[in-house]
Amino acid sequence: MRDQQRFDHVRLPRTAPKREALALELGADGRQWVPWIAVATTPAVGRTHPAGRVLRQVWTQPFSADEPPLQLRPAKDLPPTARVIGSPDAPDARLSTKRDTP
Repeated sequence: MRDQQRFDHVRLPRTAPKREALALELGADGRQWVPWIAVATTPAVGRTHPAGRVLRQVWTQPFSADEPPLQLRPAKDLPPTARVIGSPDAPDARLSTKRDTP
């Protein structure tokens, strides 16, 4: 599914278990890229490129990076919305909270 069409043209699954399964599948892809960027054999331009830093930051927001089985972070362990990068295309953009409504 991911390789067939642009992701922004794909509808997210309606049920929570299917959404979580998709998130874990996409997270597994990111889990491969993050270490590849930091390896010494990666060209310097790849290791120092700002997109690599943003990828690492965006990836570690929803996922627990240290445990071997990939897991989504529980809601209590997510960073505050003011610190979450809202889009990898605009890393300075942040989500916000208005009173109690995210």
